Amino acid sequence: MDKRLAAITQHRQLTSAQAQELRAAVHELVASHVIEVIPRSFYEHAESTARRRIPRDARVWPTVALTIALNVGILTGDNDF
Repeated sequence: MDKRLAAITQHRQLTSAQAQELRAAVHELVASHVIEVIPRSFYEHAESTARRRIPRDARVWPTVALTIALNVGILTGDNDF
């Protein structure tokens, strides 16, 4: 998350103060179990299937693999699904 927030701040989409607030809010949500961090080992078995499903943007394979592992749908504006 820190890497992404740094990139967003560098591109001036957030101020440093806003990035710090967002980081704190996310940490609070994780600590209170509103957001659950899923270990890669839970979904990595679905990596090859996920990469085949999204040939245009292979960087998002973890999200797709997680939906495969959970057997749930994904809401997206892409035409890949």
